[in-house]
Amino acid sequence: MRASVIDRGQWKDHRDGARGRGRGLAMAEALVSEARIMHGAGGTTATLTHRLSRPARFVTDTMVRRAAFQQTIDSEFVSLVESGRIVVRGDVDSTTAATLDRQIAVESRSGIAPVTIDLSAVTHLGSAGVGALAAACDRARKQGTECVLVAPPGSPAHHVLSLVQLPVVGADTEDIFAQE
Repeated sequence: MRASVIDRGQWKDHRDGARGRGRGLAMAEALVSEARIMHGAGGTTATLTHRLSRPARFVTDTMVRRAAFQQTIDSEFVSLVESGRIVVRGDVDSTTAATLDRQIAVESRSGIAPVTIDLSAVTHLGSAGVGALAAACDRARKQGTECVLVAPPGSPAHHVLSLVQLPVVGADTEDIFAQE
């Protein structure tokens, strides 16, 4: 499969502006077989090529239609903080990553105290969220403590953290959100 995306925007240097920028393209590139990026004064063209791993299945029966019931996915960002542990649910993206970053800094006392961050219920982990988690792990490493990221295999957070090679542990955790 080949797809191209074209825009007329201007590139921002990842070293300028907000700290933690510049991971999105690397993450996207890790998801496909080949990525070709061409940019100039007129904009950017990203062409992605990916070998499909299974055949597409098309429903041709005219009696089959979309189901009326669609499962709802709660993507609202919520975090619960306990002593040394932060449990996150929902989307961790550019609008919520700063909140998570502050919570991690407070709970870990800027890396001095060990902290466990449970990402099992995260529905989307964007590059800004990855940046916050990477910074937390870096602060802990510099202080000689631990920042443990928990995400079960197959979860969105585990997939992204594996791509960017941040250490992650899979664990059987109880769903403390079910008690709300």
